[in-house]
Amino acid sequence: MAEAGKKDSGSQRVLICGDVNGKLDRLYHDVIRLQEKHGKFDFLLCCGKFLPNDKNEEFQEFVKGRKKIPIETYFIDNESDTFCGHGTSDVVALGTTNMLFFLGTHGVKDIRGVRIAHLCGMMPPKKDDYNLSFKNKNGENAYGSHFYNAGVIDHIKNQKGIGIDILLTSEWPENVMDGTDQAPQIEKSSPAVAELADFLEPRFHAAALANRFIRRTPYKSNNQKIVCRFIGLGVFDKTAEMMAQKSIHALIVCPYEKAKATLFKDSEKSTESPFKNIKLPEADKWATRTKGDLIVRSNDGKNWNVHKKVVAAGSGPFFLLIQNATKAGNSITLPEEGDVVELLLQWLYRGQLNLVGVTYAHLCRLMVLAEIHGIGKLVKQTNTHLEEAGKSFPLPADVVFIITLLNHNIQLDNCAKWYDSIKAMMLRDRPELVDALLEEL
Repeated sequence: MAEAGKKDSGSQRVLICGDVNGKLDRLYHDVIRLQEKHGKFDFLLCCGKFLPNDKNEEFQEFVKGRKKIPIETYFIDNESDTFCGHGTSDVVALGTTNMLFFLGTHGVKDIRGVRIAHLCGMMPPKKDDYNLSFKNKNGENAYGSHFYNAGVIDHIKNQKGIGIDILLTSEWPENVMDGTDQAPQIEKSSPAVAELADFLEPRFHAAALANRFIRRTPYKSNNQKIVCRFIGLGVFDKTAEMMAQKSIHALIVCPYEKAKATLFKDSEKSTESPFKNIKLPEADKWATRTKGDLIVRSNDGKNWNVHKKVVAAGSGPFFLLIQNATKAGNSITLPEEGDVVELLLQWLYRGQLNLVGVTYAHLCRLMVLAEIHGIGKLVKQTNTHLEEAGKSFPLPADVVFIITLLNHNIQLDNCAKWYDSIKAMMLRDRPELVDALLEEL
């Protein structure tokens, strides 16, 4: 094996393969045939699904050395909880042949001077899970299962270094076909892979799972304008009903440090980067909260666990509600979004509002919540702040939301007062919003 940091003198002849599914007999038969026809290749990279679904004998024959492996083989996998969820970012040799290697869950490796970034696993089907945090025994960002997460992506980004020759992923990058006249790839694509490709600016990027072979028109990266070439690979282990697609592809790769003169080759024939509007799941700030915080949201997003310091901070009916819930080991239920609940409980603890980043809509929502629970001092404070904010009318663009909120709580004294006041000011200063308001109400 070419260890990390070990440099070979010249360009490397590399084979890249799509989903193998453990069918090593067929894979190495084709590799031998290619080498007989085109000469020796230096190593083989496999993306998509490499491992078999079970410990089949064919796979074990090669792992145990009873059958010869004709080329150094490095692989990632998309769905193995054993290799992803319980593995590390280190390279792992399978068996004793020193010819078959798991590249590790994620990271950047140097193989014969070629810098290879790689990402195992898939985007979580639940968007919120993308921002969950896991650590391995070494304290590194890690997987919780075969689904990667934002911490894993950040770890790879931090290893970019001078540049990346090849990016190896299981999934396609989302929107990669934008800027071409060819069909987009919706299934088996990921915005996280797109973000990673955009950041790393790899000279080559290979992905699989979709059983679609394509050499996309080269594109220029957003930052350095490096010419990047994406390769989609077909399923190597095809079933009878699958459309025939090329699943193994050859590259000649000059290591990055020696290829600087060619980083922009064919720029005039390249498209702009397809990664302009990538949207990733936003991090939920409550997901990383611990029991030591003043307030922690429960998994259902509607209940709140309150720190004992908040419970001990004051008195009144609402404090009694919290105290009783806390003594019983229960959470409290409040009909509001997290940012407003946090403002409420911080006020209970500190006795004053921190208005940094607080909008007019926040104040209205907080006033409604305080009035519902009979927290008179907070109602008074929010009214004072609303009066000060009201001096800068016309209202911001969310005026329709605000007046709708107040209308829905019109039975509350302060809501009725502000409803009439804001409606009058809106009619006077923002008449263009009246139609929108009528539609909403």
